[in-house]
Amino acid sequence: MTRRLFWKIFWAFWLTFLLQLALMVAVYTFVISPGPGFSSLVVERAGPQTVALASRLLALGGPKAVPAELAYGAVPIVIGRTRPSETTNLIYSERAPNGTLFYLSYPKPPPPSFFGPMRPEIYGVGLITGLLASGILAYYLARPIRLVKAGLERFSAGDLHTRLGTTIGRRRDEIADLARDFDGMANKIEQLVRARDQLLDDVSHELRSPIARLQLAIALTRQSSSREEDTLQRVEREAARLESMVGELLTLSRLESGAPLIEGYFDLQALLDDVIADVRFEGHPHGIKVHCQFEPVGEDGLELAGDAELMRRVFENILRNALRFSPKPGVISVRLTITQVTAVIEMVDQGPGMISERLHTLFEPFVKGHDGGGWGLGMAIAKRAVVAHGGTISASNHAAGGLAVCVMLPLNLGLHP
Repeated sequence: MTRRLFWKIFWAFWLTFLLQLALMVAVYTFVISPGPGFSSLVVERAGPQTVALASRLLALGGPKAVPAELAYGAVPIVIGRTRPSETTNLIYSERAPNGTLFYLSYPKPPPPSFFGPMRPEIYGVGLITGLLASGILAYYLARPIRLVKAGLERFSAGDLHTRLGTTIGRRRDEIADLARDFDGMANKIEQLVRARDQLLDDVSHELRSPIARLQLAIALTRQSSSREEDTLQRVEREAARLESMVGELLTLSRLESGAPLIEGYFDLQALLDDVIADVRFEGHPHGIKVHCQFEPVGEDGLELAGDAELMRRVFENILRNALRFSPKPGVISVRLTITQVTAVIEMVDQGPGMISERLHTLFEPFVKGHDGGGWGLGMAIAKRAVVAHGGTISASNHAAGGLAVCVMLPLNLGLHP
């Protein structure tokens, strides 16, 4: 991944350096440099007039007649008997009254030099530019970090709706990536907390009904001893229902917590045969048949790694749901196909299917079908058990009607936490 924040800081320092250099050159050129300044104008305009005046005075009275103020004024005059070098502007050559030839000239203004002694203005420009650039860069980096910190504090205080994507804006760097990752984490945590709360509500609701029936049965027994046997049977049935629900809840909790499963090996085809035999027995009184289409396997069977009892519950839950929603009479189809890496089990009933918009909720806890029977935990357990074995499970409405559930299991890949 490109280090976008690194390059932003890198180019910010270089741009600041170039801006400082440009401003320092501009200040020296237009403010400090003598080229277009006052001293250069004085030398160029007053120099010839000063030398002409000094020449006339020298012709009348010699070098002593030239006042010191004129020789060392704003434009210093050089009076000598030798010809000046090229570094001066020669104006006149004049003879004194005693016949001595003198040369009069004034020095050329020195060319501008940026690398001479630094003036305070240059230091000031560099300092101000550096401070401004540092402040802008510090604000650019510190502001989103403060927003992230404030968002984390709100989230840790219990505001699970906190999101940082809108506050960060359209940044494209590591800080923006951090904010987006935080939003993804916050969405997941909020979903888990909402699911936990919903689970508690559903469990409370499901437990309340059998408990209420138990209390009613006990009250009726107290009123009439003649109904004692019927009441005890009622109590026994409700206790069995509670035990079944608590067992399913414990299984679901164990799967969701990632607890280690019982590792072993089982023959998938033999396991399916046993489950299908039970379903056929239960469906026979209602005219419901189970048609199987198994791809041939070797003599050793189709051995997979995993928890055999848990996988049995997976197929029992799926086929018993198919049995519950199938018409009477009806047909349930089970097909087993083998690929190079997976075993695919497809189970199709002839029931009413499920509303397409609700298919994604089929494997969530306490989601019930049309008849409202059961606890709504079987398919949730099935999904988590399949995932724990490294497989996948999906559901769709079959083209000919009914619900199709497809389970894909890896061949001999072991358990997945």
